[in-house]
Amino acid sequence: MIIEKLPLWKNMSWTVVGNIYYSLSQWFMLIILAKLGTPELMGIYMLGLAITAPIIFFFEMDLRVILVTDVKHSVEFSHYLGTRMISLLFAILTICLLAILFNYTLLTMCIIIIIGLAKVSESISDIIHGQLQRYERMDFISISHIIKGTLTLLIFFLLLFFTGNLAMALIGQVITWFSILFLFDRVVLKRYISMKPKFKVPIMKSLLTIGFPLGIVTLLATLNTNLPLYFVEYFLGKEVLGFFGALLYLLFAGNRFVNALRQPTIPILSNLFEQKALKAFNRFMIKLVVVGVGIGIVGVLLAYFLGEWILTMLYSAEYTSYKEEFVLVMVAGVFLYPLMFLDAAVDSARYFKIQPYLTLLWIISSVIIGALLIPNYGIIGAVYVVLLSSIIQFFTYVIVYSYILVKAKRVDKVEGVHPHREVVPEMKHVP
Repeated sequence: MIIEKLPLWKNMSWTVVGNIYYSLSQWFMLIILAKLGTPELMGIYMLGLAITAPIIFFFEMDLRVILVTDVKHSVEFSHYLGTRMISLLFAILTICLLAILFNYTLLTMCIIIIIGLAKVSESISDIIHGQLQRYERMDFISISHIIKGTLTLLIFFLLLFFTGNLAMALIGQVITWFSILFLFDRVVLKRYISMKPKFKVPIMKSLLTIGFPLGIVTLLATLNTNLPLYFVEYFLGKEVLGFFGALLYLLFAGNRFVNALRQPTIPILSNLFEQKALKAFNRFMIKLVVVGVGIGIVGVLLAYFLGEWILTMLYSAEYTSYKEEFVLVMVAGVFLYPLMFLDAAVDSARYFKIQPYLTLLWIISSVIIGALLIPNYGIIGAVYVVLLSSIIQFFTYVIVYSYILVKAKRVDKVEGVHPHREVVPEMKHVP
């Protein structure tokens, strides 16, 4: 079946709309929780996200990136789907085990497990979206996000309002996400390709061998992102965690917006690198990094001039006492947002093995900085951990990206390929 690909600008437009809408829906969930609940309940919710995310990301092993960057189509989608389903089984078992071992209260334990189940559904949708991304049909992905965001927000609000029970509201979210997975994502992809998972051990082993370094990377990177949350919960308690997590989520909302711009560029960057069009590859990357820095600066300006209004409108007047911390959190975005585009370039060049070493460096530095600052300076110390970690990540990725370009040019010289050749005619849609 011939699949009509969308041009880059349409893919980016759809992705931006879908991700912004979905981000706003997740944001409104926090707003609803802040209005109808307490900072402590917000802290439990943020803790659940912080515990489940590293585990899910590890067991995903970034199979979506491997799928999208596999320009030679060496492995069928069914094998990716089967591998993802098996790995998620281990993920949810690990989440349940940790929830029990950490000896949390029954409510906290239930919320962690329910969030884990929601993320299992999201992860299966993610691999389906990877195949649609490979087809350069980001419109279907965005429509899925819009439907999911709308229904989740509505059901979450109704259940929390009428029951006052966060666990019940999250169960509604799980049911909604699985329904969208089966009734929309699966149906759309079946138009183009078989949705029957395959479980051939040699192929699964091959995919997991490639994905294991990426799994370690995402595990460590997510742990690095959530380390301030763990420290705040341990040293300062769940109520302070609720305030800090709400501030941090504003930074993460910007992440989702930048990721909306980033995702459609990965197949383009992969093709440019595969064709050895290094000049076009680097020129495109510079534009993306500038966009990332610009978005970060806009975030800082909004936090500085409208911080009190934003915090009051989104959460409540209680949160305005953290306006200074809010501004500093958004400064981290000046480094974090362009970093996401650099990460896309490294993935597109398929330099996967170097990334575990980077993330190990980041997590060690975050542990040291967090252990020194958070017990002594409280929430402002946690903010500085986020900021310093973002700076370290950005500059290490700049070094890696520069190394990749230099090495690629050397290889091209040896092979007799001109390193500055322009894009081939088939890539005219690339800026």
